[in-house]
Order: sequence, then structure tokens, then C-alpha cells
Amino acid sequence: MTCADLSIGVLSDSHGNVDLVRRVLRWESRVTRWVRCGDGCRDLARALAVAPAEGAAPAGGPEDAAPLLVAVSGNCDSPTWAPRECVFEASGTRFLVIHGDRQHVQLDFQKAVDEAHRAGAHVVLYGHTHRADYRVDEGIHLFNPGSLQRGGRALSYGRVTLRHGRAPRFEIERVPSAGSV
Repeated sequence: MTCADLSIGVLSDSHGNVDLVRRVLRWESRVTRWVRCGDGCRDLARALAVAPAEGAAPAGGPEDAAPLLVAVSGNCDSPTWAPRECVFEASGTRFLVIHGDRQHVQLDFQKAVDEAHRAGAHVVLYGHTHRADYRVDEGIHLFNPGSLQRGGRALSYGRVTLRHGRAPRFEIERVPSAGSV
């Protein structure tokens, strides 16, 4: 990664599993900003708040801990301080962040794609399904990092790398085992 690159970590659906969020933060040194896609909305904030005190900052020291960029709430986040959706821009790429339940992403992506077009977004970051996924629909990149909820599916998070003048790169990463962090 060059100094002009921006690496955005994407988390969703941790449902209170702050320890798993901390594990990702300890492991993931390439991320410069974090995005939360709901259902466990406060988990990243809690993990960031305690990580430096535990010596768990991901890159060098507590002062290097990557800050939260944006968080949205999901259908299991009630009550919450976070909005249900958010639009932001980074390195010339416009993002729409949603949880996905209101757009029925478990059925199809048309509502999410339509909202992205209305918002002028190039990328939709979403959660809700607990399934990691990346696809392009009508020119819109749709990226679900998967879930940090223990259960039948693999635990995962996502990373979006933005490089000036290039298309974003989307990666799905497995959560490291407790012994490797």
C-alpha cells in the first residue's frame, strides 16, 4: 500500500461480540478508517475505546489506532445514536452505508441499487445477511463484509482499498484465530 492509498475496514453484524471486534483491530494494521454496517453498532466504538488501554492498537501504538469513519444502525440496534444510513466520500469515491434490512438485501439488491443511484454513490456497504458478498449491479459495487456473529458461517470482515485513479479493491478477510493475535 502506498501513502496515497486509503484502506477502509468494514465490519457488520457483531451483535455484541466486542472481543471479536478487538481481535480484528489487533490483527488489521492496513486499515486507516473503519465503517460499521449495523447490528452491534456500539461494538466498534467499545473496542476502540479499550484497545489502547490493553496495548491492542493495531499499528505501532495507541496513537495509531484507526478511528471510526462512519457507523449506521441495524434492525437489532435499538436504541442507538447512529443513523440508519449514511453517505460519505473518500478519495473521490462516494459510499452509501446501510444495514440492508430496509432494502431487503436478503431477497435482491434493487432497492439498494436504486438508493445508491439517488445518492450518487459508487459503492454500497451493507450487512444484515451475515454472508460475505461482493457484486456489481448496474455499475454499483455492493459489498457485504460478512458477520462477526458466532454461528454456522465463517467469521469475516471486509477491506476496501482506494487508490487514486483506480477502481476500488474489495477484500473479504477471515477473522484470525485467538492464538494468532
